[in-house]
Amino acid sequence: MTLRTLIAAACCFTAAHVSGSVCTTLAPGDFFDPANWSCACVPSSCDTLLIEHVMTLDEPAALEHDFVRIGSSGQLVSTADLELRGELVVLGRLEAVRLLTNMPGGMTNSGEVVAQSYLALKAPYTNSGSVMTEDSLWIYSLGDLNNTGTINGGTVGVGPFCINYDQINAQYFTTGLLLNYGMAYVDSADLRTSLLYNNGTFHAQRIYGGNDIQNEAAGVLTCDRLYQEGLLGNYGVLRVFGTFWNGSDTTQGDTQLFDGSSTEVRNFINVEGSILRGPGTLCIAEHSENHGAVSGPVGICDVTPGSSTAPFMDVHTGVLALPVYECPNSPCATVGLAARTGPEVVRLFPQPASGQLTVELGTQHTSVSALLLHTITGQVVLRAPGPFGVQATLSTQAIPPGSYVLVGVDVQGHPTFSVPVLLD
Repeated sequence: MTLRTLIAAACCFTAAHVSGSVCTTLAPGDFFDPANWSCACVPSSCDTLLIEHVMTLDEPAALEHDFVRIGSSGQLVSTADLELRGELVVLGRLEAVRLLTNMPGGMTNSGEVVAQSYLALKAPYTNSGSVMTEDSLWIYSLGDLNNTGTINGGTVGVGPFCINYDQINAQYFTTGLLLNYGMAYVDSADLRTSLLYNNGTFHAQRIYGGNDIQNEAAGVLTCDRLYQEGLLGNYGVLRVFGTFWNGSDTTQGDTQLFDGSSTEVRNFINVEGSILRGPGTLCIAEHSENHGAVSGPVGICDVTPGSSTAPFMDVHTGVLALPVYECPNSPCATVGLAARTGPEVVRLFPQPASGQLTVELGTQHTSVSALLLHTITGQVVLRAPGPFGVQATLSTQAIPPGSYVLVGVDVQGHPTFSVPVLLD
């Protein structure tokens, strides 16, 4: 414990404390300077803190108050580790190297929370502003995370469940139950969830569906790889740019495609003991295998057919419950997942870029109709229309330095990939 922390702790016992006392900032400066507070004291003696100025801490500190409100013009900025206990409302800015917002009390943010790493133990946690972490963000709420703002982080973990109405950007995302009505991009790694309900737009490199996935009619769910264990129901748009495994060696998968849905995959593997159901249609761009059960009525359309008999897959060692139709009404005649022979990974160079960014699309260039450069809060700062060759060059001279996300979209505006970008 540092000397400053000891002094602050001592003030909690020696200062004249009045229950219900309120301390308000009078001027910007050192958080622990009594001259900056209406109480003319070290603010540890107050139940309530009202911060309307830029207050700074340069050493690790643990602050415990019944209620802390950072006003719209206020900031609490620490260049070290910071822990806050009690009810917390952020309208301005809260910043620390490593941040812990601890019980008791809830958290309401409509401003900015910035940290290298951030652990939140709050019940409930409501975000309508911006939460940004460089390394990791872990939110463990006894209630839930209700997000109507933006969340950006490297590793993002939420428990027990997360409701997203606006935007989440992460490299790795894990949660118990995810209800997505907004936009979520898991840029370069995994989504792990026990239950995913999608009525918005969701993209991840890999999705591990531990239990159930339901993609509603308004939902657009895209990924490079999908590992499904449990139930999957698709009423909307489901696109897998790599392989869709229905089931695993240890757990059965049960996928149902409904009328009016669009399900496009590059490769499809129906694992032994798993089942694929209709009445919708599965569109396959390259390779397909059935080692489980295909239960009709269901349509199977393999653009590169290896068999002319039901279930019209390249490899069939499983069972059928007819009818299984081959390409009913030709719904896959213009399947958007063209066969690829080159690398699947989109590459950027140089990184960081200064003035010009080269995007190596490889064979993905045929499915990308536009490139969008987003800020980490979701604002589009550059829109480059296609068509593109295997490489695209973007001018970034007019864009401020910082961290961005490059998103490729198809002709329907659905995301096909997203990668982080650094600009000097």
